[in-house]
Amino acid sequence: MRGERLPAGRALSRGEVAALLEVCSRDETAAGVRDAALVALLVAGGLRRSEAVMLDLGDYDRESGALKVRGKGGKERVTYLESVPKLESGR
Repeated sequence: MRGERLPAGRALSRGEVAALLEVCSRDETAAGVRDAALVALLVAGGLRRSEAVMLDLGDYDRESGALKVRGKGGKERVTYLESVPKLESGR
């Protein structure tokens, strides 16, 4: 039987995610909103960085919350974005 290695890296704690979103909320430029959306997408959708950069707007179905994600080796999966963290500032 052949074993598999765990992926490199680690999961962020809720506190770390909250701190990232707080920093984004203090940035009043479009980049702050963009970065907060990206952090929320990565966390809520469970996406890898490489999966996030391959997303197209058409991959998201707003009505159902379904997001088609393309991963390694051309594999596709669907994840649902139901509980996206919100910024404190209400943006």
